Order: sequence, then structure tokens, then C-alpha cells
Amino acid sequence: MFENFNKYNGDWYSFLDADYCDRKTFKVVEQKYSLNLNLNIRDEDVLYFRLEEFKEFLSGSKTCGPKDCDLTILEGKDIYQIEIKDRSDCSKVVEGAKKQLESGDDLLRFILWFVDPEKMCGLKNIKSKHAILFVRQRDTLERGYNPKEENGCVKLYRTIDKQQKMGTFNLRKIMETIKGIQY
Repeated sequence: MFENFNKYNGDWYSFLDADYCDRKTFKVVEQKYSLNLNLNIRDEDVLYFRLEEFKEFLSGSKTCGPKDCDLTILEGKDIYQIEIKDRSDCSKVVEGAKKQLESGDDLLRFILWFVDPEKMCGLKNIKSKHAILFVRQRDTLERGYNPKEENGCVKLYRTIDKQQKMGTFNLRKIMETIKGIQY
């Protein structure tokens, strides 16, 4: 399904073959925090990338074009677009984050066409599952995802250690939560 990606430099994406890979940790480094996202691979291949890295591959700049979402995950026919935001300004950023997720869908359609103009990797009629992952820095870590669905977007809340400014999350659990609530 994703074999056409092999034609391009793999610096902007990661392909995880279900036959050879059982677990992968992705790092997301932002100005205020960094996250390790652990993903257990199931029966289907996974393609993961940050849209800003594709923009840099294509144009030389991560900031060209509209703002986009932080993570794009393709697993079989499922597409996850995830935007990560600081929870301290959670009420102010929801509409902007939704626009970023929609821009991510537009850019993903272009990427699929760019990589496979005829079949778009079998994902011509994409319908992404959108989520905003709010991250808050605290002295004590809270447990639970507390998901909430709002206007076609799942909102998840997690905390990270305030001193280390780093968190480790189970990406599979996040994806299952999104899939269970939406669509």
C-alpha cells in the first residue's frame, strides 16, 4: 500500500513494516516540551510523518504554506491527524487547531497524489480522524486520557513532568481512543 513512498528520501517519513517491526518510538520536540510516543505495530504497515518535514523536503522550509498538524499516521486505511497543544491556553486554541488539522488533510491529499498519482496509495477518499492532544506541565502526573469529542475532533488531555519538560505516551492507546470515539 505504501511502497510508492520508497521512491523518495525517507528523511521526512518513517515506514514501519508489520512483518519486521513490532515497536517504534517517535520523538516530537517542540519549544516548550518534548514527547516520546511509543507505538506497538499490529498487523498492518504504518507510515508516520510530520508534515513540516515534508514541506522542508519539498521546498527547503518547514514554515512555508499554511500551518499544519503535528503528526500524521497512516495505518492500513486509517488516517490519524494529531495536533499537539499546550494545555495552558486550551480554550483559545481549539478553532486554530481544527484549521491546522484541516490543512493537514489538504497537504496529505497532495502528498498521496505526489507519491502515487494514479491510486493515491489506495486512500483517494480520505477521511482522517482528527485529535488535539493537550499537554500540561505539572509537578505530579495525572493518569487517564479523559477524551472529549467536539465537532468532529477528539480532544485528549495528558500531563508531563514539569521539571523534565518531557513525557512518554502510548501512541497506540491514543489512536484507539480516537478511533473509538470518532467515526
